[in-house]
Amino acid sequence: MFVGNQQLRDHLTFRNYLRDHPGWRDAYGNLKQTLAKVYKFDREAYTEAKTEFVLARLRRAWELGY
Repeated sequence: MFVGNQQLRDHLTFRNYLRDHPGWRDAYGNLKQTLAKVYKFDREAYTEAKTEFVLARLRRAWELGY
């Protein structure tokens, strides 16, 4: 990856947002634990199930200027 890669920028934005918002960080952790149990043998479904949470937090981070 290189610095201009949008996926990398999104990843870092999401990480930084969660670092600054412990309530959302904890909610994401809880979501991941729940989904890991539900989709124990289906990695694609696990990833898809958390996508809306991630996108919603990214949108908020962008609104806040991250």
